[in-house]
Amino acid sequence: MMMDTNTLDFEMFDPEEAGEEWALTWGSDHKAVEVYIDGKKLLDIIREIEVPYAEEEGNPELAGSYGHVSPESLYIDLCRTSLEEDPNEEKSYYDGRVYLFCCRDCGEVFCWTVSFRVKEDEEFVYWYDFRNMHRWWEYNLTFKFEKEDYQEALWELWDLFEKLER
Repeated sequence: MMMDTNTLDFEMFDPEEAGEEWALTWGSDHKAVEVYIDGKKLLDIIREIEVPYAEEEGNPELAGSYGHVSPESLYIDLCRTSLEEDPNEEKSYYDGRVYLFCCRDCGEVFCWTVSFRVKEDEEFVYWYDFRNMHRWWEYNLTFKFEKEDYQEALWELWDLFEKLER
């Protein structure tokens, strides 16, 4: 069975104006980025998957309770994972994963997040192996992007970051 391809888009926003808890508590001197897959917020897709797990734990408020990272952070993670690994290079803490979100309370990505891996072939780029770093929740998500469209989306993400630097 052939898997359809997905679309990828990004939208920048002000985390303080959006009421993100970490930004309201600590302040924010940067913008954050929302990821859209096929026109739907990726955070909403993640939340839908997490609801039954969080409810089963008796903590329904945990489902989708993330903050958003900066366009720069996401761009660097996505580009870093697209590079071929050097077997002589020491492994980093990232271990080839992209960190999508940050903790809603403190803003740190390593506190509470969902991460995934990226792989590519000649035609497509895949996002797969989604994980919450503190729970064994099954996401069973794989997204497949046309390589040319994916690269264009990354350029758009770069443009969002560049606008902040000007």
